[in-house]
Formats: sequence, C-alpha cells, structure tokens
Amino acid sequence: MANKLIQYTEEMVGESHPTKADTLNRALVVEHNNDGTHKMTDGAAGDIFYHDATQLVRLALGAANLKLFINAAGDGLEYASGMKSTNHTYDLATASGNQTLSGVGFTPSAAIVLAALSTISGYIGVKSTTQFGLITMYNSVVLAVLGIQFINASVTTGNNAICSITFNSDGGVLAWTKTGSPTGTLEFSVLWLR
Repeated sequence: MANKLIQYTEEMVGESHPTKADTLNRALVVEHNNDGTHKMTDGAAGDIFYHDATQLVRLALGAANLKLFINAAGDGLEYASGMKSTNHTYDLATASGNQTLSGVGFTPSAAIVLAALSTISGYIGVKSTTQFGLITMYNSVVLAVLGIQFINASVTTGNNAICSITFNSDGGVLAWTKTGSPTGTLEFSVLWLR
C-alpha cells in the first residue's frame, strides 16, 4: 500500500476543498468511513477480524457446532470440532512396546478411553496433559482406581498389559508393558479432545 501520510512537500488540506485534494484525512479513510468507523466491507455476520502480524484479516464464521481454536502453527485462528473418536484393538500377547494411534488430525490436550476385554472386564481411562486416571471394572464391580496408567487390561492375577499415553500431532502413542502371559484382544475407543 502506498504511503498515505502527508508529505513535507504537500499542503495540509481538509475535506471538501473546491480545488485541492484532501491530504489531512486520506490516511484515515483507507481503513475507516467518514464517520470514523472501520470499513471492513468484506465482512459478513459472525465474521472475526484479527491481526496476522501485518494486517487485519477476516475469519469467516465457522459451521454450526464448530469451536474456535488456535491453529497448529500457532499463528492464526481456525474453526474445528475439537474432538474425534477412534476405535482400536490390541493383542495382549504382544511383547511390551509402543502402539501408535493416529487419524485424529490434531494434537490432543486430553483423551478418554473406554476399553473392554471379553464380556467380563471394562476400563475407563482419562488423560489430560498432566494427569492420568483409570477405573477398572470386573463383573460390574469397581476394583481399582489408579493414577498412572491409561489402560490396565488384566486377564488373571499376574497376567496383564498396562499402558500410558503421550500425545502427538495426530493422536498419541501407547507405551504397553506386559506382565506374565496375558492373552486376548482388547477392544477400545478413544475420545480425543483438542
């Protein structure tokens, strides 16, 4: 954009002079109407204007039920649902190691897992950026509340697989530790929260 400020070689002239151009108000009216209000003529109802480090930019109103977030680069705004659900399985006979859970599309700040091993045991795990929580149920009785695991899949006493989770840009990684000789397939769903 060209410099709109009054130059030292120009006269200071106000609005409506019969023969000379308005130099006094030309910088003001680039972004403002004559009454001092912002032009923002390209906006629509619900739009948000924010500064992108160089100028005001318009973010169009998001679709219904979307929420406003900072984008992954950390330099702008975007609308997104803020949550995603994914389904997974894990073979408990697998040696200790990592399991990558992907397809989330964002870096979570929290996750909730609902897991089941056959028809007799279930697990509810919660992970925020700093805290873990886990409830283990066996035959509809709450057996334990733990604070260090995301999932604790117990087959029998001394035969289990536990895991913690770390978040990444597309979901997370489960760090499984196997104890004894557990068998079976753990089925679980994760609700990821942005």
